[in-house]
Amino acid sequence: CGLAGFGIGKTARDTLPDEVPDTATQLASQVTVLFPSYLTYAQQTALEKGTGLEGVDFIYVERQTGIDALTLMAIAAHESAWGSNYWATNYNNVMSWGISDSSPDRTRYSTKTMNVLIAAQGLKRLYLSPSAKYYGGSLTLWGMNKYYASDKGWADGVNTILKQLEAMLSEEQRMKRWSNK
Repeated sequence: CGLAGFGIGKTARDTLPDEVPDTATQLASQVTVLFPSYLTYAQQTALEKGTGLEGVDFIYVERQTGIDALTLMAIAAHESAWGSNYWATNYNNVMSWGISDSSPDRTRYSTKTMNVLIAAQGLKRLYLSPSAKYYGGSLTLWGMNKYYASDKGWADGVNTILKQLEAMLSEEQRMKRWSNK
């Protein structure tokens, strides 16, 4: 064995995995989705403007369920192509709640906010509690992804949108969010 445990002819770079996730993704994979967003209604309106999510009250749903409004917005954006896909436009189902690869639920929601509320209540009950039926080992997007989506990259996709949304917040809001995570 060579110096510092490296084999002869090998460098430290040769022993690293091919893909190292960025620090924000590493941290996010360990952080709960149950915390306040610090989002204002003016910011929510600005983030939704020009998308199919315009008018969805994510802050209201956060207050009812304790799930971060920005996380819910990122899930809805990911699931519904920002409120523009078939299920969002025809059924107000921006969360793809009840839609699986083999059995689409054709429930028509009265509003998109109602869909987000029902989905968030279901997420909390079914995924976001250690005693939940589909608890994936953590109260994070990655814990949810263990059973929630057939796409194993779902949490990464949602987190990418979440990071984009967080970048639009004030520095003070971002600091508050990270200190509470």
